[in-house]
Amino acid sequence: MDTRETTAQTTHLTRLGRALSLTRVGRVPWALPATLSVMVIGVLSTFVVSTLVARDVTRSELRAFDRKLQGAAGVVERQLDDFQDVLHAMRAHVNAQPELSFTGFRTFVGWAIERIPAVSLLEWAPLVLHADRSAVESAMREEGLDGFTIREPGADGALLPAQERAWYVPLAYIVPESPDAVGFDLASEPGRRGQLEEAALRDAPLASGRFRLIEDEPGQYAIALYLAVRERPEGGSLRGYVIAVLRLEALLDRILEAVPLSDSAHLRLEDRTDVPAVTLHGRGIRPSEGARVLSSSAPLAFAGRDWVLVAESTAPAAVPREAGTVALFGLLLTLLFALGVLATARVRGLQQQVDEARQLGQYTLEIPLGSGGMGTVYRARHALLQRPTAVKVLKGDPGSSSMVRFEREVQVTAMLRHPNTVRVHDYGRTEDGQVYYAMELLDGITLHDLVALQGPLLPGRVIHLLRQCCGSLAEAHDIGLLHRDVKPENIMVLRMGRVADFVKVLDFGLVREVNAPPDMRVTNAETILGTPHYMAPETIRGDRIDPRSDLYSLGCVAYFLLCGHRVFKGSSAVQACMAHLTEAPRPPSERGRNLVIPASLERLVMQLLSKDPEDRPASASELRELLGALEGVGAWTEEDALSWWEENLPDAGVSRPVPSVLGSSLIPTNRS
Repeated sequence: MDTRETTAQTTHLTRLGRALSLTRVGRVPWALPATLSVMVIGVLSTFVVSTLVARDVTRSELRAFDRKLQGAAGVVERQLDDFQDVLHAMRAHVNAQPELSFTGFRTFVGWAIERIPAVSLLEWAPLVLHADRSAVESAMREEGLDGFTIREPGADGALLPAQERAWYVPLAYIVPESPDAVGFDLASEPGRRGQLEEAALRDAPLASGRFRLIEDEPGQYAIALYLAVRERPEGGSLRGYVIAVLRLEALLDRILEAVPLSDSAHLRLEDRTDVPAVTLHGRGIRPSEGARVLSSSAPLAFAGRDWVLVAESTAPAAVPREAGTVALFGLLLTLLFALGVLATARVRGLQQQVDEARQLGQYTLEIPLGSGGMGTVYRARHALLQRPTAVKVLKGDPGSSSMVRFEREVQVTAMLRHPNTVRVHDYGRTEDGQVYYAMELLDGITLHDLVALQGPLLPGRVIHLLRQCCGSLAEAHDIGLLHRDVKPENIMVLRMGRVADFVKVLDFGLVREVNAPPDMRVTNAETILGTPHYMAPETIRGDRIDPRSDLYSLGCVAYFLLCGHRVFKGSSAVQACMAHLTEAPRPPSERGRNLVIPASLERLVMQLLSKDPEDRPASASELRELLGALEGVGAWTEEDALSWWEENLPDAGVSRPVPSVLGSSLIPTNRS
């Protein structure tokens, strides 16, 4: 908002205030209130009764719809249990046959193909070591599998003899028979190889993501279930895998037969294991845009995947007769009431802006931007410089120890001057003694929102952002301060003129001595300091912390930027803390498909996530140098950054407030 707009708004609000004053002292002061009272009483009665009737109908429809979906979910769960029972039966059959044959395998699994329509293929794929390859190929040919050879796809997609590897997992038995696929080495494809390795660590089936069979139409998908078979039921060496290929279309057909939904219903099965979620299959007609929609969902945890069954239906548009009668008699009053409410809301909103346009020292407050447990943040403008600013007015007793402490904390954080740190301009007290402080107003998005918009970031861009974070943290560490709440939500990336992807580290505000009680305790403001999903193990334990604790949190941020997932999946604070204390993180490259992360960068991220602080880089400055020295990482140039912003956020440049100015977590270290 420029000076002319501010002046125009002030003039408009002044005129409105005068108009309101005239209304209050007019010749017939009770005329307008009395008229509005009659209108409100009549229309409100109409509205309340009509709303209650309509709400009752909607709730009944939604309950009935949800019951049908839960019934459909029950059908799915039973069907999924059948699939897993088939695999367990196949494994038991293989374990019971030291000399497994194709004839015996086909006879045994034939019943499943006939009984369960969704089962498309049942397969046996043995684990073959390279030393045994020739013997296994000969044995398969002698058994009647003519020309059996362990094969892999060539450049043109045709199956060719597999190159030498330490081990293979070829398709040996396939029911119904599929000669073209016999001998195909599942381990020849990196994606399937990873699934096989993960399935080998489980005693239960593992489901793949969706894929299309050659004979299927576009939009039709299947999945594969893998179950590892070992030499003995209680364990032993890996023998191979029994596999079931399932058609998702047939599964949903079974659901619709068992639980008939309305003709206007749309049923779909979603896989939300990875980001973004994908639709496995859908049937029915999606509700039209703008229609009143009934929607319900049911989660389904299946073979290592997070599925959700979603149903949507267009709700009946007819209004119940009783509600229609009430609405008909009150139609005129309803329209008049709506106009009255609109006008009243407009007047009250403008009056509120007039009331809030007050002066704090050199700053004129314009509009409130947000409110939190510690205070309210306003968009403001410096009276002389006309500089847009974010001003936070703190809540609480002006004479309390927390307010005195906060003044001291702002004085300390105002010493930070690094360009990648959010800047504190000023602080003071209002006429009634309330503490406030002013900081720069930023335009951009947090790293959390960036990943939500973009998905996992390119490694070169991740390094570009992390090195700027290191610069900010290094300055704080050098003067004896720890951030203690480094997370994607507290790091903003913005465009400043022709400089794009410029980082600002937020939430430098709360300080306390390092010998104070452990970080996870509640402060005087009853605020828990730190975020469990990004908290270092020593912080959780209440041990002494140092700059390497901030580096652990920054490693968690790097992990999130590279793969789009937090380091651990804990759904609660307790689960997240226990994971940071006891679990070893999976490399980010294993958390999604088609993730290409340079090995040098991944090793550095895993080093940052070490449980022992001694195993991490010693300082933010050292980490910045290590990031800059990484090899094999594509560069992220200024042109790349500008191109991304112009394509995705072309309107960036209108000042917006720092979104996290409502709280922070900075403490001094024991460094001199």
